[in-house]
Amino acid sequence: SFFSTLITPLLYEWYGPEVAFGVPGIVMGVATVVFWMGRNKFVHVPPHPGGRLGMMDFVASALFFAPVFAIILAVFVVGGHYEPPSAEGLSGAEFYAEYLSTYLGFLAVEAWWYFVIAAVIFAVGLAIFNARQKQKEDDGFLAVALYSFKNRTKRKVGEGFFDVARDHFGDEAAEGPPAVLRIALVFSMVSVFWALFDQHASTWIKQAGQMDLTVSLPWHTGYFVIIATVTLALYGGTWLFLYVANHKIPRTVTSGVAGLVVVGLAVAAFMDMSTGKVWELELLKSQIAALNPLMVMLIIPGLNILVYGPLTRRGVEIRPLQKMTVGMFTAAAAFACAAILQSKIEALAETGEQITVFWQVGQYVIMTTAEVLVSVTGLEFAYTQAPRAMKSTIMGFWLLGVTFGNVLVAFLAPMESILTLSEFFWFFTVLMVVASGLFMWMAHMYKGKSYLQATAAE
Repeated sequence: SFFSTLITPLLYEWYGPEVAFGVPGIVMGVATVVFWMGRNKFVHVPPHPGGRLGMMDFVASALFFAPVFAIILAVFVVGGHYEPPSAEGLSGAEFYAEYLSTYLGFLAVEAWWYFVIAAVIFAVGLAIFNARQKQKEDDGFLAVALYSFKNRTKRKVGEGFFDVARDHFGDEAAEGPPAVLRIALVFSMVSVFWALFDQHASTWIKQAGQMDLTVSLPWHTGYFVIIATVTLALYGGTWLFLYVANHKIPRTVTSGVAGLVVVGLAVAAFMDMSTGKVWELELLKSQIAALNPLMVMLIIPGLNILVYGPLTRRGVEIRPLQKMTVGMFTAAAAFACAAILQSKIEALAETGEQITVFWQVGQYVIMTTAEVLVSVTGLEFAYTQAPRAMKSTIMGFWLLGVTFGNVLVAFLAPMESILTLSEFFWFFTVLMVVASGLFMWMAHMYKGKSYLQATAAE
């Protein structure tokens, strides 16, 4: 991701969109072949159920998401033809109220048939699901939920909605839907995080375009920084892959790599002091986003070595929802930094001055740290908190939250027409603080239970 974010803008600049899109497609094809060649290296868990029942489960599940696809098509296809009202003479609140009412009215008139088709497709999925249950009943989320609804009159005094399914499906299956819904409720605020995070590929690039993209570096130091960056990125990736495979790189190796980087930087700086040669590099504004994947490879091992490891050795355990809460507030801090920087950019623009794009590094470091704390931890939390039969369901809800984050951006995008970019960033900062506060409260109230994947013996 780091190298592609650097190279793809250059391909677009030099050869046009055909090559810029074509090269990643070819490389992705090669990656697919390599992935296929390693198929025998994985642990293969047979599908359960397989065959016809498995196919019916897949088709029904896909059809159930028709309403989500209808929302996406309505917002991003039909909504693209909507002309927002003029903001002249209106306050920000008045403009957005006018925009929202006319926009929703436009979608209701122009995109209603998307939702009619989605309802029909959903009904077909429900029919397939019922046919599948008649052949062999499963204990998935929808099966337990529908059984509980159909037998709601059989509940005893003091029982919850899903308790009626306990005798029929077993304790873990009956605990599944409530667990999934609790997690989904907590994750609802994460959609706001994704709305902010995706700005690093849009409004943050717009911000970079208003800055000085010419980077002047001492000759030897500049080249060494590139070499060190590539080396550390590769080392971080290697560390991550080994960590996932439950293999740890000895601390002496990590210390040795860091020591070599420090020594090399010192030598390069000494050589530059003797020569005084300067290297000027003109960056493209879209290349600055490469800082995100680079920081991911550095921050993940950095947090484990410098934060989590020492705390664990002292007997301090940081729970997943605590990490995510910190990550949510950290994302708000990243946008506050972006807003402060943009205010400075706008002030200098009045005098015809620019500041270096290096000032964006800070907000990228903070936002990437938030990404690691929220995304990586959230996936782990979702997987362990969902019962074994419903792990794919909760992962679907997690990805649905990412989708709604993008939809939220589409609804908020017109604010750019009435706000300066700095004000737009401050708006997102306040929105993220509110979402983080709600997330913290819901995380505090959350009572969960871990469910690990079944072993082959089970």
